[in-house]
Amino acid sequence: MLDQQVSLTGYPGSIRQLAVTELGHDKPTLLLTNQTHETPTRLVDCHARRLLIEHQASRTLFRKFVHGSADLAIDERTITVQFGRRANNPFLVKQGFPEQECSIPWLGNRAYRFTFGENGSQNVTSQNAVRD
Repeated sequence: MLDQQVSLTGYPGSIRQLAVTELGHDKPTLLLTNQTHETPTRLVDCHARRLLIEHQASRTLFRKFVHGSADLAIDERTITVQFGRRANNPFLVKQGFPEQECSIPWLGNRAYRFTFGENGSQNVTSQNAVRD
């Protein structure tokens, strides 16, 4: 294990750098922290717990929001994504997905449209204007 103080350009304090091997990876794990008084074991343990929590959270988000199904329609000016009726759609609506206003430059500045419901029975619809 490597445990040393380093400095970063533009950062006023000192930074502690840890390099740890034998954590189940081929290459060492590098940690940078401003916590100079914790033991290396405690820092690595805290980091490992944080990674487990973040990994579980990302899997849950992917399963609930990304891995879902939707119908996609693309025409000259608009991209429409129609989500079916799912338990998580109210969350997407509450987060403002229908009200977002932007176009997609790398797809010809097409506007996007989100609809929520099933078989054309939409309970929330948003049509965003194409921006020049």
